[in-house]
Amino acid sequence: MQFGNKVSEDGGNKTRRKWKPNVVTKNLYSDLLERKFRLKVTTYVLRCINKHGSLDNYLLRTKENKIKSQIGLELKKRVELALKAREDLSASPVGEDAKE
Repeated sequence: MQFGNKVSEDGGNKTRRKWKPNVVTKNLYSDLLERKFRLKVTTYVLRCINKHGSLDNYLLRTKENKIKSQIGLELKKRVELALKAREDLSASPVGEDAKE
């Protein structure tokens, strides 16, 4: 939240005011978790998600100290675990099991 002064045009009177972040509730889909999440995010974060291409890419590429909410950090860990599990599945040799 930012603070500042509202200055009147005529007399120059100053009144204290504050600017609040633009928070919206959105349904965001995670490809790795194959699920929708209803999250409260700022419009800045929505632009960042759009820039990265998806919610998963945004969570994987953003540092933990930049994510402010506890829900966002938990979601980041779940996405990282799902990605690791998917990589482990693709790395396991499928053909060797069929030979035995």
